Amino acid sequence: MMDLSQLLESFLTTDTVNSISTSTKTSEKDVTNVLAAAIPSLLNGAKAQADDAKTSESFLNAMLQHGEDDTTDVKKFMTKVDEEDGGKIIHHLLGNNVDNTANNVSRVTGVSAGTVLKILAYA
Repeated sequence: MMDLSQLLESFLTTDTVNSISTSTKTSEKDVTNVLAAAIPSLLNGAKAQADDAKTSESFLNAMLQHGEDDTTDVKKFMTKVDEEDGGKIIHHLLGNNVDNTANNVSRVTGVSAGTVLKILAYA
């Protein structure tokens, strides 16, 4: 399982950013800016899920389900990303703060809130 520094590095690699950029039809610069702005909120959401007795088991099971995906070839992995499933994960992580987070990231980056959510779903 990845530690936090590996997770952050994997989000911001050239291959990951390029793949998300291609999938979302968004510039690499915008993808990088959105990820950098959103990662703290996503990590806080993950921590809240893990710390809550009601959600921790299902959160762990969801992470384990996706934790076995082979990500060694990012470009190949990104062709298999399920945007709908990614969106569900974002909604679980951010809960009632999804729109607020998307709007805040949008304001900071200049990327529309809808595109922010699409980038996060792929990430």
